[in-house]
Amino acid sequence: MRPEVVTFAAFPGRFRVDCYQCEHVDCSCTEVTFVLKEQRARDERPERPPKIVLRVDVPTWQETSAPEGPPGTEAVVAEFLRDYPTAEREELMAWYRERERIIQELETCRIDAREVENGTLVSFREILAPAGETGWQCPMGEYSVDCDGSEYTVVERFCPNPACRCRTVRLSFMKLCPDPDVDGRYVAEEEFSAGLSLDGALDPDKLCGTDEPSAERVLARWKELHAVERDRLTWRYEKIKEIGARSLALRRDLRRDAGGGAKPPVGRIGRNSPCPCGSGKKYKKCCGRTSQAISF
Repeated sequence: MRPEVVTFAAFPGRFRVDCYQCEHVDCSCTEVTFVLKEQRARDERPERPPKIVLRVDVPTWQETSAPEGPPGTEAVVAEFLRDYPTAEREELMAWYRERERIIQELETCRIDAREVENGTLVSFREILAPAGETGWQCPMGEYSVDCDGSEYTVVERFCPNPACRCRTVRLSFMKLCPDPDVDGRYVAEEEFSAGLSLDGALDPDKLCGTDEPSAERVLARWKELHAVERDRLTWRYEKIKEIGARSLALRRDLRRDAGGGAKPPVGRIGRNSPCPCGSGKKYKKCCGRTSQAISF
């Protein structure tokens, strides 16, 4: 468990610990920022409580710049870094290793070219989820919403066809329900969807599904809880288009190579067979990927 309040031999008092990590999973930085604020009673001392800010490189566990704070800060920082729980350091390392994996996937992953041409909507979960990890928490393009006693996972879905410039994202509102086959597990099946433009406007004319009054309440709740960052939404939209263009270019290269004498794959490809595109992944996790319900 991450420490929330700490004390130091080098400095009197109790300090609240706040930890800030970069929220952009596509960012290659490895820093985390800790803010230590001394906890004081209002009538104890009139001056402003001291605050210490330190930026730490997670892989090396070293400061990346001189800490900000009152005299004696260096000793407090050294003690904090030395005594920080090992399990929490490992948790931070796991986060950054996962972010490195996601960055690599975004630069190399592909979508079935037929899905790209047909404009089949895709989500980042479908592209980035590790093989076999059904409960993986997708850090991009997903939201949680509670409304009318039910919980929903809201998933952004994008058209990958680079020729389509619709500038619209489809929001799939997926209601969480107990899995009838596995105790303790939940599945999320789409209940309705809505259109979201890149300027953050929801289009009621593109609302699909039954029981529209209920859908409108869930939609209003989503707007209340989640402010859309237009620049990040546009980045995600363009990234899917980039992956779609890469996928079409790869198919053209494969066809050109096959026409030069190489034999193209024939017959039905097994889901667990190596993908014929040469990615090194199983077919089901690459060009043979299909949409599935989300499991938790």
